[in-house]
Amino acid sequence: MFKKLSKVFLSLFTVVIFFAFISPSQADAAKFVNGNYTLGREEILHDDLFVAGNTVEINGIIDGDVYIAAENISITGTISDDLYMAGSTATISGNIYGDLVSVGSSTTFTGSVAENAYIIGGSISSTGSVVDDLVLIGGQILADGEVEEDLIAVGEEVTVKSSVEEDLIAFAAGLSISEADVSGEIYQEKGTFHLQDLDFMSKPDSSWWKILSTTLISAISMYLVGAFLIYIMPVKTVSIVKNATSNGNEFIKSFALGFTLIFIVSVPVSLLLSITIVGLPIVAILMALITFLMIYAKLWVEIGIGEKILKAMKYEKSSPYTSLLVGRCLSVVIGLIPIVGWIYNILLTLTGAGAFFRMKYDLMSPSKTKNPSTKQKKATKK
Repeated sequence: MFKKLSKVFLSLFTVVIFFAFISPSQADAAKFVNGNYTLGREEILHDDLFVAGNTVEINGIIDGDVYIAAENISITGTISDDLYMAGSTATISGNIYGDLVSVGSSTTFTGSVAENAYIIGGSISSTGSVVDDLVLIGGQILADGEVEEDLIAVGEEVTVKSSVEEDLIAFAAGLSISEADVSGEIYQEKGTFHLQDLDFMSKPDSSWWKILSTTLISAISMYLVGAFLIYIMPVKTVSIVKNATSNGNEFIKSFALGFTLIFIVSVPVSLLLSITIVGLPIVAILMALITFLMIYAKLWVEIGIGEKILKAMKYEKSSPYTSLLVGRCLSVVIGLIPIVGWIYNILLTLTGAGAFFRMKYDLMSPSKTKNPSTKQKKATKK
């Protein structure tokens, strides 16, 4: 389960900011497009494809992974590996032989996916076929296709008519599964689920002035904290940012370590330490550190993201304060999107926390300390 969730989180993060992390010089077999893109029905692309534009149409065959961030997306062709996409309107009627990860306002899926499909959006119509799991999270959801493993649907209004070979899990304010054909167990519950509950920015009882002012105050406050951290620990900040965003491998390492330490290791360790009186102060310090990281660790990752964006814009010599400003602005914008903003912030927080612990480990590592014999030789020379 963790493998699936981590893949979804990392995929969404990649879709949002892949141009900030990856440049053509970093990938030998990849095609990068900044603008509208159309792959003709008779065309075949034997590379990974990265596209950011207004309109993207894939009608041919792509032998590789596809990453798309666009306003309007249409997939009628064939993709041999994974498809990661974020957009306003998406139509998927083609064949994907890997995973499908889609985030958008309106998504229509009528094609086929050979592995898992994760679709998040305001309006979702899924009538295609999925070989593994199908996960739908949104407002208005219609599921009326074939799923060979589990189907999970969470939304405001959910209608399930699918054929499901294993289990069905459905939670919604308005739920209809009477026509579904489910071979396994059915777990269903009706409740008041609204996308706006995940982000105060969409609550109807909040005025736009209150929304904007609250967002602005929060953004400025976080920026000031980040600037203070840069000022008091400039060298450590550089090390943390490097561990978090220097490349994809470093990001994955930091994210995995942050997730493991905060969600898996910290709880049992705290319980064991709290058994003894001597351990209680240590628990208090540990909880204070975790609280600090859960609130502010993402600032270091935002610095790294800002650096990547500025470099992509040909600003090679930007200060960390400017990078933080750019990264903060991106986080504010993405934070306005229900669900996606929450996922994005969790990713940044866990990655920043992992990068922080890696920095501490590097400082305490024996390989980083000076050799005593070297010190003695220098003293002898003096």
